[in-house]
Amino acid sequence: MNHRIPLSFPALSFVSILIFGCNSAGKDTDIGIVDTADSGQVDSADIDDDGDGFTENDGDCDDERPDIHPDAIEICDTIDNDCDQLVDDEDDSIDQSTQIAFYLDLDADGFGDPNNVVYSCLLQEGYVELSGDCNDEDAAFYPGAPEICDGEVNDCDSTNEVETPYVWFTDEQGAVTDMTPEFLGTMTAPSEVTIYESGVLEICGDFYASLDLAALDVTVRSSFGGYFSSLDAAGSDHVIAVVFPNSTISIENLFITGGHAMDGGGVFNPQSQSSTNSIVIQECEITGNYAWDDGGGIHLHNANLMVIDSLIHGNSSENAGAGIYVSEHDLVLENTEVYENECRNGGGVYVGGGSLLMTDTMIHNNNAVDTGGGVFSWGTDIIMEDSFVHNNTAGIYGGGFMFDTGTLTCTASGDHAAGITGNSSGQAGAMWVQTNGDISHQIISNNCDWGSDSEGNNNSMDDIVYLQGATLEFGQLETFICDFDGCQ
Repeated sequence: MNHRIPLSFPALSFVSILIFGCNSAGKDTDIGIVDTADSGQVDSADIDDDGDGFTENDGDCDDERPDIHPDAIEICDTIDNDCDQLVDDEDDSIDQSTQIAFYLDLDADGFGDPNNVVYSCLLQEGYVELSGDCNDEDAAFYPGAPEICDGEVNDCDSTNEVETPYVWFTDEQGAVTDMTPEFLGTMTAPSEVTIYESGVLEICGDFYASLDLAALDVTVRSSFGGYFSSLDAAGSDHVIAVVFPNSTISIENLFITGGHAMDGGGVFNPQSQSSTNSIVIQECEITGNYAWDDGGGIHLHNANLMVIDSLIHGNSSENAGAGIYVSEHDLVLENTEVYENECRNGGGVYVGGGSLLMTDTMIHNNNAVDTGGGVFSWGTDIIMEDSFVHNNTAGIYGGGFMFDTGTLTCTASGDHAAGITGNSSGQAGAMWVQTNGDISHQIISNNCDWGSDSEGNNNSMDDIVYLQGATLEFGQLETFICDFDGCQ
C-alpha cells in the first residue's frame, strides 16, 4: 500500500521537497525536486543595514556603520569616510578642522616658523607641532631658549632683554672668575685691566677698556655665540698690550678700536731684545686706532705675527705702518684685508727684516704721504700667493711697494689671481726698488698681474723703478725674474 506523508516547514523561506515513491519492486525511488523560493525576493546588497540612507549597491563601503557612506565628510581617522577610495590627506574634500597644524622647522630645534604652516592628519617630514620660532634658520632661537652672547633675544620673547654683558676669565685649572666689574669703564674713563695668569678671557658685550697681557699664554676672545664683542680704549692708551716675554697670545673675534699711543694704538708688543713673542689675531676687526709714531693698528717688535680672516682698516700713524708695523720678525697675512690706512711711510704695512707671507690677502686703498702706499719693506723676503696689492697711493714713490733689499715673489696658482695693480705715485706706481749693486735683491713674477690700460688697472707712473733710474713696464699675467743685472 502507498502512504502519503504530510510535510510542513513553516520557518523556512525557501523549501525544497523531495518526493519519494516505490517502484513495482517495493523500493524507494527519487521522483523530483520542487523549488519553492519566491522569485521576487530583495537582494541583500540593496538593503540599507545601517540606516544611513545608502546601500552597498548605492556605494556604501561599510554598511554596518552609519557614519560611512558616499555623502559622509572625510575626516582624519585613517578610514575612507566618503567611500571614494581616498583616505584622510589623500582626499581633497577632507574637513580641515580635523587636521593638525604642522610648522616648518628648518633648524631642527623642535620649534617651527609660525608663518610656514601646513595642515595634515600625519606629521610631515621637516615639520613639527610646536610653533613660535622667531629665527628658523638658527637653532639658538626658539621659545624658552637660553640667552647666549649674540646680542639677540634668543627665547623669542620680545618682552625680555638680550644677555647681560660679561667678562669671564678661566685659568689653566678651569677656575672661572667674573671680571665684569673690572671692565665697567666709560667713554670718559676707560678701565685699565691687567691679566697676570695664563688662561682664557671671554668677553660678551662692548667695553671701554685697555688691556695688558702679563702672562705666558693668554687667549682673548668674544664669548661663543656669534656676537662681535669690542674693546674700546676711548683714546686713552693701547687697546691690548702684550707685556710678558716669550708669551703666546691669541686674540679672536674682537672689534678693537679707540687706541691712542706713541706706538701700536690697537695692539702693541714693546721692543725687547731678550724675547720673542708669538701673536695670532683671528677673525678680528682693528679700526679707528692711532699712533703718533709707528703702527696705528698693530705695532710689534721681536714678535711673530699671524693675522687670519681679519680686517685692518681706518687706522693712522704719523710715521710708519699705519695698519701694521712689524720689525725684525715674521708676518703672515691669510685671507685678510688691509685697507684705508694712512701714514708717512708704509700706509698699509711696514715690515723690516724677517719675512712677509701673504695668502689670499688684499692690501688696497692705503695711502703714504711719502713712500710705500701699500707696503714699505726693507731686508725682507716677501711671498704673495693669490694676493693683491691694489689701488694704493704714495706722494713721492712706490705706490704699491717701497722695496729695499730682499726677495719678492708674486704667484698666481691654478684658477686664482695675484698682482700689483692700479697703484699710483709720482714715481714707480707699482714698486720703487731702493737698492745698490752690492746689495742683493730679486723680484720674481709667476703669472702675476701688473695691470694694463685696457683693463683700467695699470700702475701709474710705471711699474718698477730702480734707485739708479731703470724703469720697467709689464702687463697682465707676467712671468719673469729681475735682479740687479736685469730681467729675464
